[in-house]
Amino acid sequence: MTALNKQALREELEICSKDRLRRLTLSLLDDLDAAEKRIAEAYAGWGNCQLTMGVYCHAYEEAKTHIAELIHNHRVHAARLIDERIVLKERIAELESRMVTLPYLPDDCDQTEANFKYQAAITAAGIGVKGE
Repeated sequence: MTALNKQALREELEICSKDRLRRLTLSLLDDLDAAEKRIAEAYAGWGNCQLTMGVYCHAYEEAKTHIAELIHNHRVHAARLIDERIVLKERIAELESRMVTLPYLPDDCDQTEANFKYQAAITAAGIGVKGE
C-alpha cells in the first residue's frame, strides 16, 4: 500500500460510519487473503521448480557418471588392443626374421628326396611341418 493510499484510508476511517468501516475492513481482509494465496501459489510453483531441477540435476549426474565409466572402459579396451598389437608386431617380426637355408638339389634329384631335404631344413630352422 502506498503512502497516498494509506493517507486516504486514514481520512476515510476518521469520517466513516461503523457500517462503512466494517465493509472496508472486510475488503482489506479479502485483499490480504488474495495476496496470501498468490504468495502461497508462487511458493508452491517455486517448490515444484526446485523439485524438477533436482530431478534434472540427479539425471545429469547419473549421465556424467555413466559417460565417465564408458570412457574408462574404452580407454582400458584401447590399451589392451595396443598391447596386443605390440605383441603381434613382435611375433610377426620374429617370424619374418627366420631364415631357412634350402639345401642344394642336384638336377637328377627326385621329388621325394627333395621333399625330405626341404622338410629337414625347415625343421632345423625351428618351423613345424604339417602335411602328408
